Amino acid sequence: MMGAGLSLLRAMGLRPCSTRAPEDSEDHCRRRLSLPPPWDHARVPTEEPSMQLRWAARGARMAEMARERIAKTGMAPGGHPVWTDREMALLAVIFPDYKRAVAVLQRRTYSAVKCRARSMGLTDCRHSWTGAEVSRIRRLFPTADKKTLTAAFPGIPLHKVYAKAGHIGVHRKRRQFKPTGIPSIDQIRGRAFQLNVSMVDLDAMAKTNCYFQKGNWHTGNIKYKAIGRATEALDGLLAVRWKDQV
Repeated sequence: MMGAGLSLLRAMGLRPCSTRAPEDSEDHCRRRLSLPPPWDHARVPTEEPSMQLRWAARGARMAEMARERIAKTGMAPGGHPVWTDREMALLAVIFPDYKRAVAVLQRRTYSAVKCRARSMGLTDCRHSWTGAEVSRIRRLFPTADKKTLTAAFPGIPLHKVYAKAGHIGVHRKRRQFKPTGIPSIDQIRGRAFQLNVSMVDLDAMAKTNCYFQKGNWHTGNIKYKAIGRATEALDGLLAVRWKDQV
């Protein structure tokens, strides 16, 4: 076998490599036979263009067969039924009530309905907030009005700005209640603002139903009983002043 190998090398016009240590013999033979080293990727032969075109044609043929199979069976490759025009029209009408859509479209799950609504463009695209935008929210949101916020975040819906502010823990600065022209009501509302008590909380504390949160005094219905209860709830005292002593 050894003699046959040497004869074959001589017939090819190559000189046989001498016997050396195992760690040197492979590199020596590569140098003598003018073979590229195994790490020389630049000299490794690539596929022929005809081979690449053959693979591309095969992929296109398989894709066409898959489309024909889907059209014939009405089932996607994952085994789920293909969405029909009627189903998509119903989803466009029912959106955004996902629970009702699942009840109407009995073949669809909740996740499938949400995914289809997103692919149909019915939902808003998720905005990726940058560090500069988050810093702008922290600076402007507590005091800026809606027009200023809209100008500061062009192309971003205002409800997303409010949602992001709530997510990072930034809240609107409380504003003073507007004066009503009734001194006792204004004093109660001012004291509640100082104590950080809302009108809902005040009605609950004073047991006045919805008198202060609905502003029933605008109709001229001034309930002195409710005023007395609210004064007591806010740890205040009622005082009487006579007109001839004012």
